[in-house]
Amino acid sequence: MVVFHPMAKIARRRYSSLLNPQVHKRPENHTRQRSNPMSTDTLTMPNGNQITAITKEAAQRATNAAKDLYQTISSDAKDSLAHGKEYAQHALEATRDAAQNATEAVKDTCKTVAAKTEVAIAQSNDYVRQHPLPVIVGALALGMALGCMIGMSQRHEPTFRQRYLW
Repeated sequence: MVVFHPMAKIARRRYSSLLNPQVHKRPENHTRQRSNPMSTDTLTMPNGNQITAITKEAAQRATNAAKDLYQTISSDAKDSLAHGKEYAQHALEATRDAAQNATEAVKDTCKTVAAKTEVAIAQSNDYVRQHPLPVIVGALALGMALGCMIGMSQRHEPTFRQRYLW
């Protein structure tokens, strides 16, 4: 599926009048005069001055059309550039706002976590002071369990040679 920029449709509409020849409608009461194709009085050849004048006029029209096209394109380019600059500034402001909001959210979260951590530390200190014996027994049990697990993981099964041959 081909997607065109919305400005392309406007540009085609604007520039088609400059690129395509204008079609003029004849008045309705106008009738075409048919001339005899064999008559020689309707055929007149333009002389050199007329050809030069016609050529100059055509060149002038082409130059004027090119100038008009250039002016139209340059003004449209300036408009598009201004629109692009405006869009970029809007995007920059939106990005800046989003970054500021994210920074504030992270700061708030850090403050909340720090406050909860301080409360947890204070509560654990109070518990240890109120119940020292269960804490000491639990620490010893945990140390012994970890020591046994580490010791078992480092033991190797003796090989055949180590078992039967000294």
